[in-house]
Amino acid sequence: MDFIDWLLAIGLVAVITVAFGLLLPPYGYIGGALIGAFLAWRALRQRRELLKKQKDDNQ
Repeated sequence: MDFIDWLLAIGLVAVITVAFGLLLPPYGYIGGALIGAFLAWRALRQRRELLKKQKDDNQ
């Protein structure tokens, strides 16, 4: 992962954590962190698949 990918993933998790924390206190922070981490993991997996497909198409 590039530096910008790390920043985006951390930002995504932080925003979702705060949003869920404000909506569902006090356990919203924990749930938001878990949901944010899950979404970041899915996005990373999708990005890897797209990059692999693009690399295979170029060869």
